[in-house]
Amino acid sequence: MTKQNLVYRFPVRACPTYDNIFVALDIAVVFRCKEDSESIFNFCYRISINQLNEQLEAALTERVRVLIRSKTHLEVNQIKGATNTQAMKEFLNDMFGNKGLEFLDIIVTEVQLPEEIKQPLDLKAQFGSINEKEREQYNYDMRLIDDEEILEALKQRRYEHRDSIKEDF
Repeated sequence: MTKQNLVYRFPVRACPTYDNIFVALDIAVVFRCKEDSESIFNFCYRISINQLNEQLEAALTERVRVLIRSKTHLEVNQIKGATNTQAMKEFLNDMFGNKGLEFLDIIVTEVQLPEEIKQPLDLKAQFGSINEKEREQYNYDMRLIDDEEILEALKQRRYEHRDSIKEDF
């Protein structure tokens, strides 16, 4: 039996959010077989690969739908890459623990919003970046003007100081 972690990739399509926007997600589940002999026996003889696949798909679909249904589409868009699936991991460990499996991590690898929702969000993000760039450029330009004024004032004071020294001489 391998001691490596296994990655199971699973797509969830047409999953409704709290605000009834249907999203598609890709989930990566990292698990392994426990190393004790009883767990290895249970994994090898109490569940077939087909049964494992069906049960894992059913459990993941149900848990992902519960998770996504509790979030708005904006919140769902932010969970990509997040590992905020602790309750789901505990559920899977309880469900498959007697079959010799241990679930280590569940990661949302991709979130796909409908195009009519995704485009305005992308535009908003782009405009936010453009506004931020313009604000930084404005601050930079104002700093240049301020620096030039300070330099001119300093030059003027030096000229006056030099002239006063010449007069005194």
